[in-house]
Amino acid sequence: MTAPLRLNLGCGRDVRPGYENIDRLPHPGVIVADVEGEGLPFPDGSVDAILARHVMEHVVRFDRALRECWRVLRVGGRLEIAVPYGWYGLENPYHIRVFTKRSVRQILAASNPDGVSTLEIAERWRLASYRVRRKVTPWLRKPRVGFDPWPWIVEAELTFVLEKM
Repeated sequence: MTAPLRLNLGCGRDVRPGYENIDRLPHPGVIVADVEGEGLPFPDGSVDAILARHVMEHVVRFDRALRECWRVLRVGGRLEIAVPYGWYGLENPYHIRVFTKRSVRQILAASNPDGVSTLEIAERWRLASYRVRRKVTPWLRKPRVGFDPWPWIVEAELTFVLEKM
């Protein structure tokens, strides 16, 4: 029996043991690939799980990235996505996408052949889990950018798991 193939997509310097760590920029221990460009260097249906922590909010061609994840996942394989939730995600100037409950519904509606959606996703996904976690961080732990009178920063993270149908 072979070990499950798991991908850590958009890992940056977060190289995790037991995963194939993938990023579009070169780092030690990382496979260089662009999920929305030339694609992932794995055969169709060969991957058991994909972890995408804080990468999808940076993706320009979101439909292409989801399509590529679907291609490499086996049937029943899972794509775990963690992103900033709601408007909290726009504090970072490199984030180009906001995720909310409605965003997840749009992804699922687009993967339903009877659904009407603004996304061009033909691949079938099932929502396996969905969770929003809010936390309050003291300003001493956040990066200082100019004058910021608030002693606390409120953050929220959305984690949802899509399963390939």
